[in-house]
Amino acid sequence: MLIRLFEMSHVDNVRILKALIYSKDDQLPLVEGTTKKKASMEVLKRETVLLFISDLDISHDKIMYLSLLHQDTRTRTGLHYQIVWLPIMDRSTKPLNDAN
Repeated sequence: MLIRLFEMSHVDNVRILKALIYSKDDQLPLVEGTTKKKASMEVLKRETVLLFISDLDISHDKIMYLSLLHQDTRTRTGLHYQIVWLPIMDRSTKPLNDAN
């Protein structure tokens, strides 16, 4: 399904992002990093999106590097993009809940 989606032309990126990021119909799948508010995929519509894929064990240094990269790119090039973290979890790992 993903291969077919990538071969098609799209007006925006939401269809591909929805295929990559599973969410139940009644839940908002994204959490905005600074405000911790939940958001729908629609906030990424027509945005340049940088997907950051890692496991859950991410160091503070890596987070700081991403933050600096994001700020530096905006000030130097004027490029505005959104970073979406896709944590890859082992099936045996306890699922994250709203308290985390």
